[in-house]
Amino acid sequence: MREYPNMMLIEYKFRDICRMFAKDNPEKIRDKDWEKHHGIEMEVFLQVFPDTATIFENGGMSGQAFTKEYITVCHETCNDLWGVFGTNSLAYFVYEADEEFYEDLRNRSMKTKKDALSAY
Repeated sequence: MREYPNMMLIEYKFRDICRMFAKDNPEKIRDKDWEKHHGIEMEVFLQVFPDTATIFENGGMSGQAFTKEYITVCHETCNDLWGVFGTNSLAYFVYEADEEFYEDLRNRSMKTKKDALSAY
C-alpha cells in the first residue's frame, strides 16, 4: 500500500532546509526576508520507478519490481530553491535549477538521487 505525502510535514522540512541553506550560503540568497513572503509552491505527482529503492536509488541493493511513489517538488520562489521529496523524505535539494531539471519536472519524471547529483 502506498503512503500518501504529508504536505504540512514536507513544507516544514523544506522551510528548515531553506533556512539552513540561507545560513550557510548568505551570498546566494537574493531575498533575505523570503520567509515573510511565504513563497513556497508544491507539486505532487505519482511516478513509477524500475526498482523498490524508488527516487532514493543510489547504487545499493534494491528489489527488482516496478514501484510507484508520490513525488513532491517544493519551490521556494524568492530565491529559486528546489526540494524533491519521495513520500515524506527529502531525496535532494537543487539550487540554480537548469533546463534539464525543468524538463524532468514538466515530464513528471524526476531523476533518482544518484542521477540527480550529477545531472542538476
